[in-house]
Amino acid sequence: MAKISRSTLDKTFKVLLRAIPIVPVPELLEVFKDFADSKDSINRKIEEASISLKKSFELIEDLRREVKNKADSLDELKIKYQEYLKNAEDEELKKNVLSSSLLDKFLKRKLVDIGKLQTIDNFRKSNNVARNKISELEKSDSIDIVEIDGVKFVVLNDKVEEFKKKI
Repeated sequence: MAKISRSTLDKTFKVLLRAIPIVPVPELLEVFKDFADSKDSINRKIEEASISLKKSFELIEDLRREVKNKADSLDELKIKYQEYLKNAEDEELKKNVLSSSLLDKFLKRKLVDIGKLQTIDNFRKSNNVARNKISELEKSDSIDIVEIDGVKFVVLNDKVEEFKKKI
């Protein structure tokens, strides 16, 4: 079906209105025309608002995803940083201990394996042991402690493995 042009519809409507003798045709036609234009304008504005809202929602979703990715990356970096700090602390202590003559004597006699030493603080933190519990464990012979140049270390041996199983 072919679409009828607006001017043709206006002319047809004018003819129909002129057939009614009392009705002021031009004024009534203008009112209808204004109403139709107003309706089109409102519909156009609603469509523009709808498109704008969709774009805003998409932008907010993109921003939310970016913030989540950044937060996840930050969490990963925090974990890596904490691990780095722990490893750096352990390595610094081991390096300091390696320079001590007492440790050299232990290593030469094969009494202590440097890889099986852990500072008391790190042992406490990794095993959730209270500070006062360490001396009790040492007295009860549940763990072995070695002091090298004033620094106390827990020897990670079979006793420690047994202790961990009990926790």
